[in-house]
Amino acid sequence: MVYTNLCIFSGRKKVKDMYEIEWIPVTDRYPDSPRRVLVTYKYDDQYEIEIGEFWDLTPSMKEKIPEEYGFGLLHKNAIAWAELPKPYIIEKEQ
Repeated sequence: MVYTNLCIFSGRKKVKDMYEIEWIPVTDRYPDSPRRVLVTYKYDDQYEIEIGEFWDLTPSMKEKIPEEYGFGLLHKNAIAWAELPKPYIIEKEQ
């Protein structure tokens, strides 16, 4: 199941782009390769969104250093993740 939020990116000019965030619960799946992603963390009754780095380890490495797997020390608090949006690109004025 994928949950979505709608974000509008704007600057001093009119709104140009809309980007839909597709949140993927960690109970469904994790990223398929190591990379930086948006992560929603839950602490008691509070939620935070941060850029997190997902690490995939071999089974033997997961046993040796389990705290390095997934989202590291915050892995137990990660509840969902999403791909990072594309960066803002300044258009050349004509």
